[in-house]
Amino acid sequence: MNPQIITDTMICVLPVCSDNRLATGAAWDQIGATTELECLQTDPYIQLHNYLGDSTHYYTTETTLHLGAANFARRCGVTLEACRLYDYYRDADPVEVYGSALSCWVHGASEYFWWHMNYLLGQSEFVKPEAPQAALRSVYDVMQALEPDLAGGEVPGEVLVCYSRRSEDVWDWLAQARATDRVGTDGVNAKRGFIAHRNVLYTLLRRGIPFRMAFLEHPDPAQLRQAKVLIVPFPYALTEAEAKLLRFQADAGKAVIILSERSPVDERGELLPQPRLGDRIDQTVDLAGGVLLERGLRGAITFVDGDLAVNLSDPFPPRDKPTVKVALPPLRSQEAGVLQTLVKDALGREPSLLAQPVTQDVEVALLESPRARVLLAVNWETDAPVACSLRLPPPRLTASATGRRILPDGTVDSLSVPVRDGALQLTLQPQEACLLALKKGN
Repeated sequence: MNPQIITDTMICVLPVCSDNRLATGAAWDQIGATTELECLQTDPYIQLHNYLGDSTHYYTTETTLHLGAANFARRCGVTLEACRLYDYYRDADPVEVYGSALSCWVHGASEYFWWHMNYLLGQSEFVKPEAPQAALRSVYDVMQALEPDLAGGEVPGEVLVCYSRRSEDVWDWLAQARATDRVGTDGVNAKRGFIAHRNVLYTLLRRGIPFRMAFLEHPDPAQLRQAKVLIVPFPYALTEAEAKLLRFQADAGKAVIILSERSPVDERGELLPQPRLGDRIDQTVDLAGGVLLERGLRGAITFVDGDLAVNLSDPFPPRDKPTVKVALPPLRSQEAGVLQTLVKDALGREPSLLAQPVTQDVEVALLESPRARVLLAVNWETDAPVACSLRLPPPRLTASATGRRILPDGTVDSLSVPVRDGALQLTLQPQEACLLALKKGN
């Protein structure tokens, strides 16, 4: 192969994540590990969502996290909607265009396509091109302005979600095969593994806790070295090497938090004499009794009982009406609070960028680059402003955060916000997205 040729993939509607991946999906970690493609890309459409119907904006970020983890040595990209896909769909909110693009950018996407060109050129009877044109113009205006500050940056890596793709697959197969000796008989949900993993990602995103993600099958060694806390949402069918990796991380002083399962079956779905992690659970958190730890989290493997990951949020509503926007189900305060408390105890500080919790749908994320700290804030609410108090982790810098904000009509404004002792106050207008850079050395 000519080394000057860049190889890419854009596999249409071949999802990497969420609750219908196996219907049309692939093992993207294997693609990333074995093909050496420069860029992995697929299309996380909010309104289409694996042909199940409408989804939420977090699906685009969720997909980016998976693609980036699968191709950690190279690049990833996404294809997004510039507007509604069909004439019988609802109109897309402007923030679903520019907000999704900026969220994917901060979480690692470096290549974009948009569905599709004839909509933007005014060649479709059911799409007026002005709104999608304005949304896309605003995205690229902000990217161009902030790219020097964002280049070479990553989300801080202290918290690492270790995802077992095989565990999701094996549980799904065994549940559909009614293998009651391995999945039980009481209300078995074949999508339990997918739900557990998705809920952990969405809880961290919604609580404003910076994190990265790795496939346990093919983890990024650099991410493992940087991590202080490893969260494993659904380790149902680990190999011995994967279990050994988690033990090694705990022995190295990391906090390893196990949710939902202890790997009772092997990588082929065969029942083990004892769970792979059963002999190395140092302490168990009982949800009924709150967070009562027998020892510190660092240097230990802690198992959280009560199927915490599955129960982090209320169930997602059915996606069967393309004219209706899917509401984001509320997080369950006790379960989400337990997860945040465990991360806090392991880090020795508050992990969230939100100094005060917000009940509205606000997304905040942080990126560290050689030149700056870059803060993303998006108000996904369409009808109400949201005031939020944000804090940055150490080092504490006193400066101004400067950048750009996007409003629903596509307006891009310059923005400067005072930062004092690592804290800043924002009032985000409905559908406002802003990207702010805090220059290092200020």
